[in-house]
Amino acid sequence: MTRSLEQYISDYLGDSSFTPEEVYELEIGGVRVHVESFEYDGEPWCKEKALVTMKKDSLTYEYTAVDDHNWEKPFYPVTISGTDYLCFRKTLYGFTLLNTETFEDFDFFPEKVLSGEESYIISDAVSFKNLIVFDGCYWGAPYVFCIYDHQSKRILDLYETLGLYSHGDLPNASIFGNALVLKCENQGFEPATLTLTYEELTHLLNEKGKSIYSDF
Repeated sequence: MTRSLEQYISDYLGDSSFTPEEVYELEIGGVRVHVESFEYDGEPWCKEKALVTMKKDSLTYEYTAVDDHNWEKPFYPVTISGTDYLCFRKTLYGFTLLNTETFEDFDFFPEKVLSGEESYIISDAVSFKNLIVFDGCYWGAPYVFCIYDHQSKRILDLYETLGLYSHGDLPNASIFGNALVLKCENQGFEPATLTLTYEELTHLLNEKGKSIYSDF
């Protein structure tokens, strides 16, 4: 876990006391997941945390999650260049990729959040060859797609690039052969469909993508 992610979680928890709420048992991609959620009803706001344990064969992976999560669908199975991962958030911001065979992880957390800036909040993830298609938002609305290349660690915001929002109700991304099909809305919030081949996406990423460490 990165130092900035540890700091965010530590600052969020502070010395608050939490009350047990619910327990969830899930199995995703052969990984057994046990989630114990907790709630805190004090000032200055209602906080949430969860203790998450993942197991597969002799492997165990544990972490503390904070902020609001949808524990009915908190993990997204993705395959990147033939390797299977679980994609999930440990806080409201950033994401983790966990290799389901080795339990090696990659944590990304936007450090700008520590100084009060906003960052992208992931609400869905779909894999496309070596890419991940994120659906999400910056605090509530509107929802936008971001395309992530894990090898180069580059991200492409499709609203900034093409002026299109995500349509709203999930899921909005589908893969058909060599093409990504997205349910979108234009700037007048009229429904639209965007189809991009893998080659078109990688060209856009190379031309207009940005590092996740500087702009996500």
